[in-house]
Amino acid sequence: MKKVMMIIGLIILLCGCAPATKETVTSKINETVSEPKIILTEDVIKPENITINYCTEFCNFVRGGEQAKLQYNQSSETFSCQCFDYSKELILNKEITARDLELYEKKKVKWEKMPITYQIMNQDDCGDYETRKIHRAFERIQEATDKVVQFKEVIEDANIELTCKYIKDCYTKKIDIRKEEGIVYEYEGICPHEAGVAQITHYEGFTIKKAKIDLIGLDGFAETSGTGASGFYIGSCGHPSVEIHEILHTFGFQHTPNPESIMYYQAELVPYTILQEGACIGSDKKIDQEIVDDLLFVYG
Repeated sequence: MKKVMMIIGLIILLCGCAPATKETVTSKINETVSEPKIILTEDVIKPENITINYCTEFCNFVRGGEQAKLQYNQSSETFSCQCFDYSKELILNKEITARDLELYEKKKVKWEKMPITYQIMNQDDCGDYETRKIHRAFERIQEATDKVVQFKEVIEDANIELTCKYIKDCYTKKIDIRKEEGIVYEYEGICPHEAGVAQITHYEGFTIKKAKIDLIGLDGFAETSGTGASGFYIGSCGHPSVEIHEILHTFGFQHTPNPESIMYYQAELVPYTILQEGACIGSDKKIDQEIVDDLLFVYG
């Protein structure tokens, strides 16, 4: 199975999914930055190619980084990567550690620090049902990693911002009364739609600093009309699979073709209509062990 951690790029827009008949992939480049030019200092110790490449790409991820310079520190026997803007003003100075190079060699990016904070931006609109699912999703990731990865809910300036949105005119219900046959047919349907979209919005070097997640429910149910089941429950089995899927996108995990994976593009493999009795048995997905191992490698 292919690794699902992301390959480093300039800006990556990650689309969550469920349920849909086919995957919709959207890409967006927010800013174009030319590759920084690397300047080596006149030190006796010369850097290895991986150190040079690290510094070049690191500054490419720094907003305004136009030029990269490697500086050797004799007292600590380490290199520092300095990023300069177009006017040659220093905008960032980072010491390059062995751990930095280890993660870089394996194409890993990481959140800046633990715990990672999150905020539900419109909790009243989300309603109690979806709010509980969001909390359960964060808890499950913590439990799967033995709290190596930790989250904390805050009321402002969060690392991950979650917003609940609703799609209109997606649910249909028709009743066909056939008097001659003495039968009443009920037809229910839900349009194919994305159940969530996650986007990493701010990098600094290879460090993730900000992300946002939109979770999409159906309009016309409990949260928007005050009646019926939750608009986030219709067409699902009620597991936090979509929420976990989108949160893992903000760590850099991408979709996998394995339908058993939590990162399969259909986060919940369920019909589009309200489920029949027993349809949800065995449908709750665990977080892949490969994903857990990657999280422990990066954050452990």
